[in-house]
Amino acid sequence: RIYGPVIAIAVAGFVLALFLMDPAPPKTIRFGAGAPGGAYHAYAERYQRLLEEQGVKVELVDTAGSIDNLRLLEDDFIDVALVQGGLTGVSEQKALRSLGGMFEEPFWVFVRDGVAANDFGDLKTARVSIGAEGSGTRALAGILQTAYGESWADSAKLGLTVREAEAALAAGEIDAAAFAASPDAPYINALMHTEGLRLLPFERAEAIARRTDGLSSVRLLRGIADIGADIPERDVPLVAAVAQLVVRDDVHPAIEAVLLD
Repeated sequence: RIYGPVIAIAVAGFVLALFLMDPAPPKTIRFGAGAPGGAYHAYAERYQRLLEEQGVKVELVDTAGSIDNLRLLEDDFIDVALVQGGLTGVSEQKALRSLGGMFEEPFWVFVRDGVAANDFGDLKTARVSIGAEGSGTRALAGILQTAYGESWADSAKLGLTVREAEAALAAGEIDAAAFAASPDAPYINALMHTEGLRLLPFERAEAIARRTDGLSSVRLLRGIADIGADIPERDVPLVAAVAQLVVRDDVHPAIEAVLLD
């Protein structure tokens, strides 16, 4: 009679504590890495190396890009991914959370010499790659094409991957290609140094940024890609989104802490 209630209360308290305490953090997470060769993939590989030093195994999942990453996050197929800012809807905002902005992703449009285009709007009837389905590049290109108004030909909405677009530009099969990527992306540096190509400026970048959520106006400084070769040979105004590190809302707090660290 004396010890029975005490034992019962102790057992009940222990069971309640088990229900209320957070489960142990997982030892493995899945990271939406984007396409191989891109800036997202490079960052994901760095996270994989650093987190494994903390005892967390990271499985990299190759994806088409930001839109694909958002879909896989919502489907609970991956736990964390880099996502281009400004692309989430209401449902995604409820299920996902950004841990912070990582880096700016300018919208680069490389045009072949000889193509009569001084502005993005001049490419409405040209042969233009705007990124593969599921990529942030394609989503951003669609927003900008709408901002420039009128109708765009189907030829100006080609869905090539980064590597396909590079090859098509070199072969003269397309007139221009768009990429939303970090300046650190190796293929951006390669395209900046490719003869016969030029980077299209967005002279109205400030106006576009003020009219479009999730975009900012940035300026690529003269010579920043190659001081000796003077690439680019003048300052180039561009628009840019910010890549966000996004996790599911139910990701364990310990995993968030390691990611932030």
